[in-house]
Amino acid sequence: METSSNVSNGAKPAYEEKEAALSPEDLSEMLAAGTREVHEKAENTQFVKDFLRGRIRKEALQG
Repeated sequence: METSSNVSNGAKPAYEEKEAALSPEDLSEMLAAGTREVHEKAENTQFVKDFLRGRIRKEALQG
């Protein structure tokens, strides 16, 4: 977070907070990077592999 100071009449500086805005692309990249390992692990579980191949029985979904 950046701050800038404005001095008037010799008083103490008044600080304004400037928020650094993230673009949707930045946020998307940060989320992808932060969840990559967990997604890879989840995608490689036997349940997900079977699900994507259409090999899931109703009983497995009724947990």
